Amino acid sequence: MATAPRSPTFGGLLGKHRAALLACWREAALEVYPDETRRFLLREKDRFQNPVGAVLASTLEDLLDGLLDGAPGGELAARCDGLIRVRAVQDLGAARSVGFVFALREAARSLLAHEDDGAAVLLELQELDRRLDRLALVLFERYVACRDEMAGIRVREGQRRVAVLLRRLERLESGGAETPPPVGSPELRDKGGCNP
Repeated sequence: MATAPRSPTFGGLLGKHRAALLACWREAALEVYPDETRRFLLREKDRFQNPVGAVLASTLEDLLDGLLDGAPGGELAARCDGLIRVRAVQDLGAARSVGFVFALREAARSLLAHEDDGAAVLLELQELDRRLDRLALVLFERYVACRDEMAGIRVREGQRRVAVLLRRLERLESGGAETPPPVGSPELRDKGGCNP
């Protein structure tokens, strides 16, 4: 992915360390997974065999570019939507799902510790902190929205299953033998039957 031009007042020092920042950030973002999973996510480069690793790598790159370029929070959230959805489904919890944002702060401090211009480093880090705090809030809201959406799906599925059971119960109580459900009905799908 091409790197967009950096803002003249922010991102110059961090931009010099972009590749190292991405590598450190990716490793830190993977710390929420067990060791074996983390090794696989880092090692496997095929996006079809490792869709989570591919989403993570591309999202972090897009986010870093957006942060350095001063993209608004809504745009940054859109860049991160796929990763937040994956983490919401993985049921990691809010702190572990969104906490990767703050790992960039530690990576930046470590990489900029050797820069000569202390005042410029301080200004760069203060601005990065401000942007990361805003990003974390936006991503937390997105994570909560994804979890709410999943809860709604679960509720609707539960309601559908209860409705199927009630229909079966009504047929049994009416004295009729239970007849097989028609092909393509939700009841047949629940039993693993064929669906046209």
